[in-house]
Amino acid sequence: MDRKTIFTKTAKGLNEATGKTSVLSRDMRALLKELDGRATVADMQAKFAKLPEAKLQEALQVLAKSEFIRELAQNVKPAEPAVKPAAPTPAPAAGDIDLDFTMAIPTLSSISKIAEDAAREQAQAAAASEAAARAKAEAEARVKAAAEAAARAKAEAEAK
Repeated sequence: MDRKTIFTKTAKGLNEATGKTSVLSRDMRALLKELDGRATVADMQAKFAKLPEAKLQEALQVLAKSEFIRELAQNVKPAEPAVKPAAPTPAPAAGDIDLDFTMAIPTLSSISKIAEDAAREQAQAAAASEAAARAKAEAEARVKAAAEAAARAKAEAEAK
């Protein structure tokens, strides 16, 4: 492991970082929470400046051996994004499957916001159809009233 190595959390690490489990010490959990799949070991050293580099390396190795984190990339140069055509990757063996949960997962608040937006749109559509029905009923009532007034006027004219 060198200073350009990037680590990401595994499913076990995500459970620990979010507090669903509490296997690690507070210091190890704080280190685990800072691993975001983008920060290099050098970045982590800068964040934890009080911690000697040897201790940080040791802590990262313990987290990796305990399968809380895994190495995402090494020697990545962020200034030069490599654009390569996507090559098909071979399917992993049944025991080698490691799920990467670093992608955004919909949260309860985002799901509830989507549901609120859908409910609001549905309410607006119902209000619009109700308003259209009311306008149609009013127009029919006006036509009927005009027809009745015309019939009454004709009846009065014939009565004279």
